[in-house]
Amino acid sequence: MISKPRAAFGLFWVRCFCPSALFFSLGFFFTAIARDMKISNLLCYVSYFVMIFLSGATMPKEMFPEAVKKFSAWLPLTYVVELLQGVFLGAAFEEYRKSLVVLGTILIVCTASGAALYRRKSWV
Repeated sequence: MISKPRAAFGLFWVRCFCPSALFFSLGFFFTAIARDMKISNLLCYVSYFVMIFLSGATMPKEMFPEAVKKFSAWLPLTYVVELLQGVFLGAAFEEYRKSLVVLGTILIVCTASGAALYRRKSWV
């Protein structure tokens, strides 16, 4: 039987690995849909700045107007922020299950669609 501290440490790493893998898959997807490196960089930078400022990573979401809060619910970084806040506040795993499910879904969709698009991409 695994002791409580070891299980909590394992869940900590799962919660920290999932966001990292998510952003690798997003970059993979953006690279797959872009025609060249400049377009890929543009997609990555635009999505990064929109997410960083509207997800609650720089300012608390509670300060945003209601329309921005609804828009931020569509951003993956919003769920990363919620998940990491739960990790560092010591919240129960069940409390942030929705965030993990959303992040895992985005990870799978971006990786699968990126792989499918890479097969069709012409490298000329």
